[in-house]
Amino acid sequence: MLHVPWAAHNDDTRLVYTLATMANKKPKINQTVVAREAGMTQPQVSNYLSGKVWPSAQSLIRLAAALGVEPDVLAMMLARKRVSRLAKG
Repeated sequence: MLHVPWAAHNDDTRLVYTLATMANKKPKINQTVVAREAGMTQPQVSNYLSGKVWPSAQSLIRLAAALGVEPDVLAMMLARKRVSRLAKG
């Protein structure tokens, strides 16, 4: 089982770990690795995972593939993140 000391990570990192765990990927995955596998930059991945920017359909599909999850699962998680971010103002 993957153990992550949550206090040491921000919400975006927790999301990457959660998705990677769901996909049974190696626990050493991080935004840089995801970005490389998705053909994106790390800042793009960060913006998507933080809810700052909503990914295009093509980016969502590539990001989901890099994380090893279905695009609809990723979209749902990102939507929750985005709503939470917007609610905070």
